[in-house]
Amino acid sequence: MSEPASRGPSGHDIAKLWSEAPAFMPHGGGCSCAGHIDLHLDTGAVEADILDYLAGRYGTGVEPELADFVAKRIAMCGVTFAVWLASLDTAPLSPPAATRLKADLHATIGSLAGARSGSH
Repeated sequence: MSEPASRGPSGHDIAKLWSEAPAFMPHGGGCSCAGHIDLHLDTGAVEADILDYLAGRYGTGVEPELADFVAKRIAMCGVTFAVWLASLDTAPLSPPAATRLKADLHATIGSLAGARSGSH
């Protein structure tokens, strides 16, 4: 990572992880009886699922600052998810909230790589 471990992943680290997630690469699926099926995940749908998950996680009243920030991203148009992720280092969030959001996003997006490679 480009930042010390005590500060967690940077927004750029998370954006890079997102752009390189093997889950978005076309890959085969199916079983031997049905043959090979090319699968490709829709990045927009995965982004929406991640944001919905975070909105629910933070929207329980535990993290109102993060719930509001994620809600604003859900309503945002014209900025790609990768650009938004890269901008997290300058987001208008308290340091603890920014650290929590980046850690949660890094873990969630990192699981996309684990789902493909079998590692977690």
